Amino acid sequence: MVRFTRKYLSVLAFFSISPAAHAQAELDPNLIASQSMTGNQTSLNYLNNRRSSILNGSPTGTTTNHALGIDAIFQPVPATVTLQELNQSILNATNILLATGNDVNSIHQSMQGNQTASNIAENHSLDKPLVSAQTGENLANIVIANRIDNVTQSFGPGASQNILNDMRSAGATLDTVTQTGRNTANVATAELSIGSGGQFFPRDTSQLIENIVEVSNPIGGAFDVVQSGVNIGNVLVAEEVKDVTRVFSGSQTVRNIVTYPEGNIPLSLTQTGLNIANFVSATRVDGLSQVSDGTQVVENSGDDHSLAGITTRVTSHSYSSTNVVNLLEVNEPASADHVVIKNTTVSATQTANQPQRVQSSNGTHSQIGNSATISR
Repeated sequence: MVRFTRKYLSVLAFFSISPAAHAQAELDPNLIASQSMTGNQTSLNYLNNRRSSILNGSPTGTTTNHALGIDAIFQPVPATVTLQELNQSILNATNILLATGNDVNSIHQSMQGNQTASNIAENHSLDKPLVSAQTGENLANIVIANRIDNVTQSFGPGASQNILNDMRSAGATLDTVTQTGRNTANVATAELSIGSGGQFFPRDTSQLIENIVEVSNPIGGAFDVVQSGVNIGNVLVAEEVKDVTRVFSGSQTVRNIVTYPEGNIPLSLTQTGLNIANFVSATRVDGLSQVSDGTQVVENSGDDHSLAGITTRVTSHSYSSTNVVNLLEVNEPASADHVVIKNTTVSATQTANQPQRVQSSNGTHSQIGNSATISR
């Protein structure tokens, strides 16, 4: 699970940011930067698809609908869709410093606003079944560099990341629904080292993902639903991490909800949720402190039934939840300095004092308080 998490975080931090963000001028090798966000980023994709007309009643080619909000309130974007496929996606990003190949002397990032990504679709066309994908993502306080001498990242006070993917459809018009939500805040990655600093999630901060599918008509064929949500806070990735304090006191919540009338049961239903409060991946760790006293919740439900009831009604049902409070991964040193690093002391403290909720004994669950893996 640790290696999967690290791979996921790497992909999330490096590749989910728009490629256009990488086109930057050469940075000062002694860079000192401060970034602050106190406003709101609100992005909305809304579709109301009815049989009466799409462009005067004629089907259009497949249209991908994107909304991007950066450092401002983004107004609702009109959506168009064929009678066959819908793709709604949103990315909100704030306080991003990409200094790949450069050294950062000091970076301070503060996010005290709100990021909201909403994909909402109402499908009432009876002509052809709909295949839909809804994706929402929020990024805040991200720095990537060769070396970071000092970093301070604060998500809050009063900050929030919210994602809503909501599909409302008549059963006869639904084929496949995929809903994905990702919230990420306070990420620092360096090729060499992170010298000192802190990452903070105050108590009044939150990361929330809600994936909702509402089927309103019991007449229709079987349909498939895949829902996933990931909340990640306080990430450090470097060869060496030294003298960093991290406190997570906020809340992380993933809700996957499917409601359907009797007689119109999904053919397959997959629901997953992952929450990570503090994550560190390094080869050398000295003076690391991780404290978590927030909350983590993953809720999966289908038609207000228990998980056992869902299993008896749905042909294929997969349910999983993972809550990780403090995760430390100390990696195998490179061959060049393997002997020196192998004998280096790992100095770290981890304190977990927060509730983790599991719905049922059904499905696959991982509840991790303090975890450390060392490869030597």
